[in-house]
Amino acid sequence: MFAASKLLMEPKPQHDRQRNRNGVHTCMTRRCFSAATGQTPSTSPARTSSKSILLVANLNASLASEGVWAESHHDEVAKAQAEATGVDSEAIRRFVNRSTYRVVPLDAEVNNSQQAVADRFAKLGLIPKPVNVSDIVWKWTPGS
Repeated sequence: MFAASKLLMEPKPQHDRQRNRNGVHTCMTRRCFSAATGQTPSTSPARTSSKSILLVANLNASLASEGVWAESHHDEVAKAQAEATGVDSEAIRRFVNRSTYRVVPLDAEVNNSQQAVADRFAKLGLIPKPVNVSDIVWKWTPGS
C-alpha cells in the first residue's frame, strides 16, 4: 500500500535516467525497457500493448525495490501508514511487523494460500462464484 500509493503520486519521469531512492531505474521508455530487460515490447503477448508492458515492468521494478527498503524500515512504514490512514499507530505497527513487503513472482505456496482465501470468500458468498486462482494469476518473472 505505502509504495504503490507513493508511486501513483510521483510525477512521471522526465528523462531516461530517472531512478528511485534505492537506485532502481524507473524510466518507461522503450529503449530503457529493452536495456533493462533484454526484451522488446514486441516479444510480449500480442494482446498486451507496449505501453502496458512498460508500465508493468516499471511498477514491478519499483515495487520490488520499495519492498526491499520497507523490509528493513518497519518503523518508517508504520508511521507513514498510520498518518495516511488515521488507524492507531500501535495497530499499524503490529500489522507491519507481521507483514512481508517482498515483491516476487507467485509460487505454489502463495497460489495455494490465495486459493484458500478465494474458496472461503466463495463459501461465504462474498464473491459471486468460485474461482481457480491459478487460472487468473499473471505469470510474472522478474525482467519480463
